[in-house]
Amino acid sequence: MRKMARVLLAALVVLGMLAFVAAGGAEGGSEKGGAKVIKFLHRYPEEPQNGYINRMIAEFEKAHPGVKFEVQSAHYSAYTEKVKTSLRSDSPPDVYFAYAGEFMNNFVREGLVYDITDAFNRDTAWKDSQVASVIAPYYYKDRLYGLPFRVDAKAFFYSKAIFAKYNLEAPKTWDDLVRICETLKKNGVTPIAFGNQDAWPSAHYIGELNQRVVDNPVRVRDLDPALGEFTDPGYVEALKYFMILMGYANANPNGTTHEIARQNFINGKAAMVYLETIEIPSVEKAAPAGFQYGIFGFPNIPSGKGAKGFVTGAPEGFVVLKNTKFPKEAVAFLKFITGPEVGKGLVKEVGWFNASKGIIDASYPNPGIREAYQMLTTATGLTNWLDVDLNAELASKYLADVQRLINKEISPEQVMKDIQDLAAEVRKNAK
Repeated sequence: MRKMARVLLAALVVLGMLAFVAAGGAEGGSEKGGAKVIKFLHRYPEEPQNGYINRMIAEFEKAHPGVKFEVQSAHYSAYTEKVKTSLRSDSPPDVYFAYAGEFMNNFVREGLVYDITDAFNRDTAWKDSQVASVIAPYYYKDRLYGLPFRVDAKAFFYSKAIFAKYNLEAPKTWDDLVRICETLKKNGVTPIAFGNQDAWPSAHYIGELNQRVVDNPVRVRDLDPALGEFTDPGYVEALKYFMILMGYANANPNGTTHEIARQNFINGKAAMVYLETIEIPSVEKAAPAGFQYGIFGFPNIPSGKGAKGFVTGAPEGFVVLKNTKFPKEAVAFLKFITGPEVGKGLVKEVGWFNASKGIIDASYPNPGIREAYQMLTTATGLTNWLDVDLNAELASKYLADVQRLINKEISPEQVMKDIQDLAAEVRKNAK
């Protein structure tokens, strides 16, 4: 899971790279024993995903004689420093992990990412295999630079047993959700399990509500460090909606970890919990026999000005080094490792899915995975995590102030005044 370290990810990388970028970066790729050696750096060292990646690399090598891989990996908490050091070295990775959004965009601006737009558009089979709305975050200024290895999104998980007991159905609108929470609360059931000790879980709620309430062009513009103002009244409105939900959450969310909140839901101590879809394997591993859950996306707010049908989440994937010696081979590997065949195996072995079409159908045995994939692939768009999309200073301040908001130490208006003041400073530094 992502912790507060992720909030500073993009900023740390940028600070460490600025002096290096002027030279455009070192050339990647080497030849050893007549083979083209491609360096691959990823952030999935845990099992079973690491073993699956290694088997896919071996499969690619078998299909491409003369290509060999040197693989390195680092856990997310160490990846920032690892990628910074690797890209500054004399032998940078040819293919490397990059979060969509500002993390990748910084590298693009620094001349460290290969533009795959033309190759992608020419290969119609490749282009048609990907869900356009899901890969959209890997575009920067209308050019495509990466593709997802896994796709993650946020959704409400609900206990089917508790919902059935009180004759409740998955909500379609915000008002439906509030009515459900009221019914549960009146019957002595905690409606929502929530743990915000590490601050990042609140960013998922706030990002989702900002997307629902704020006019989309305004919201997207505010994400640009050089332009963001955050003066739209919808941001305050979103925080007020958030505090309505906090009235239905467990006591002391800032003193509760996300993992404990998830376990409380599994143990029947709450009817709902807001989770990432990549947590489905964790839920099912910890659930008692007979436990059944359903999934629904964050309900629309009819009065909201945001784009309809979006899902909050993020693709996590790979990019190719701009200065690689072997762009043809590196792009071919990117196509393979993010493609449908790898995606099908990823679902079965790890419980994750990528942005490829058709990797799950109605016959897929796991209903949770099936529902999550359906939610993502039918979404009209994907809104990136707020703490990843925002400038790192703004993200840190936003999350800290929201913790104070939960404790009722500060008002929604004061939160946004703080953000507006800091945004003014960020704009100055970005110009």
